Amino acid sequence: ISTPTGGSKEILRNNENSLIFAAKDAVGLMNQIQYLYQTEGLAARLGAASRLTAEERLDFQRMANEIEAFLMELSPAPNRR
Repeated sequence: ISTPTGGSKEILRNNENSLIFAAKDAVGLMNQIQYLYQTEGLAARLGAASRLTAEERLDFQRMANEIEAFLMELSPAPNRR
């Protein structure tokens, strides 16, 4: 259960791999907690989906490769003679 703020909004999908509520919305948080508690199997399903998302999207080597590729795009091409 989370808010879609910062980088989390890029990976969190409501009712797929998380339950989302608006920042500073105590009633929204309460509703998501109740929904999670009352929906059989939801915690297990969200947990499995969250793990898969983390394995796919938060791999250190993949992130390092993406950052390196981005920085290479920003750097000027070397002088060719």
